[in-house]
Amino acid sequence: MPKSILAYIIKHSTRQQLLVLFGTLFYMPLLYLSFELPKIILNQAIGGKPSDFPRVILGLSFDQFSYLLTLCAVLFVLVLGAGAVRYSMRTFKGVIGEKLLSRLRLDLYNQILRFPLARLRRVTGGEIIAMSTAEAEPIAKYMGQAVANPTLHGGTLITAMVFLFAQDLILGFAAIALFPVQAWLIPIMQRKINVANRARIESTRRFAAHVSESLQGLKEIRANHTVAFERATLTDRLGAIYLRGREIYSRSSFLIFTNYFFNHLTPFLFYSIGGVLVLQGDLTIGALVAVIAAFRETAGPWNELLESYQDLQENRLKYAALVENFDLKEDVSTQPVSTVRPGDGPLELKNVAVQEDGVQRIDGATLSLPIPGMTAITGTADSGKSELAELIAGLRQPDQGQVLVGGVNMTDLSAETLGRAIAYADAQSFVFSGSWFDALVYGLKRPPRSCRRSWNPRGMARLCSGRGRGCRGAACGDSPGSRYHGAGR
Repeated sequence: MPKSILAYIIKHSTRQQLLVLFGTLFYMPLLYLSFELPKIILNQAIGGKPSDFPRVILGLSFDQFSYLLTLCAVLFVLVLGAGAVRYSMRTFKGVIGEKLLSRLRLDLYNQILRFPLARLRRVTGGEIIAMSTAEAEPIAKYMGQAVANPTLHGGTLITAMVFLFAQDLILGFAAIALFPVQAWLIPIMQRKINVANRARIESTRRFAAHVSESLQGLKEIRANHTVAFERATLTDRLGAIYLRGREIYSRSSFLIFTNYFFNHLTPFLFYSIGGVLVLQGDLTIGALVAVIAAFRETAGPWNELLESYQDLQENRLKYAALVENFDLKEDVSTQPVSTVRPGDGPLELKNVAVQEDGVQRIDGATLSLPIPGMTAITGTADSGKSELAELIAGLRQPDQGQVLVGGVNMTDLSAETLGRAIAYADAQSFVFSGSWFDALVYGLKRPPRSCRRSWNPRGMARLCSGRGRGCRGAACGDSPGSRYHGAGR
């Protein structure tokens, strides 16, 4: 998986993000006209002299009354058009977010399926479930608007600023006078919030892990009467979450107050400086009203840009923490090797060593097992017999040495080849929900070959080509015949 949240967004939703960008570019002219028309209505249609009429526009003659109503109708259409564009973009952002949420959860699930067995013993199901559900959802929601929101609000801000400077340079500079101060101050405050957010994420994971562990060891908790101890431990972890949450809300509220102060300080400059210019005759009242209305449009986008920056920092931190827990140092080879089968040669171990959690489980093992044949591996619980069996089954990679099947290094075999060539069952084998027949033929199950996965903005859909006895109807895998289609091939 990409290490950066922006890299993940670009990889999986470039086309959709470009569509949102084009929608934003179409929205900007409509927004500028919605700023300009009120000024024209006030200065020309309402405040115009009777000698200025009738006006001829595109070959049509307008008196003052019809000119006013026409401009108002155009402004109404512009408002409706701009609102329709914003509605469409907002809906499409949600669609992108849902698509990326499904994509992210599928990627996390794929990473879980590739976890080394030693790593699975060090993590709890509660942690994994919390990360792939509760933590993934807000990240994916942000992904849907990561490009759209800064583009929309940035474009709105630029459009409003162009309009402001076109009316008066002094008022334009007054509007942006406090922006550099906010741009310097906000990141400093946001970094402290990020630290608290990271600590809260870790505390929440420890809470989920403790709840999962308590469910697994509930019999031992009751048998040893450690209910009070476990409750006290959980209370401490809840207290850590509470303290971090209180810190986050306190710092976030102060950040909001800072933005509020700066946003209400700028209108004071407008009323004072703009009022003086009107009294001196250097600015019309209509222009001042239009400038104040335009600034109201800049204040919102500027605040949204600051919030987008905060969201980027927060979700960048969350995504990095999420990927870090699902990251795999070693990769599983996908090289297809179909010529090697169990009967092609012996299974050999050459100077194999395995270490787990700092303990040497296997040290310098060398042996050759005939295939076909029968071999018994005996030893105590910590003798390394389980690790040796997992090595032979391809479930574990050696830290040193080689495991050969018919003269081919097992690390060169694809996961599909190993899964079809070698079966493995131990005393802790898991039985999935379903019938006994499902459990007996589990190793033969394969996805129907006539099905393909297709991603679209509405999410993930499994589409069928209609060829194959297992695919019937609109979805694959729904009919009982599709569950074992291709089994044993």
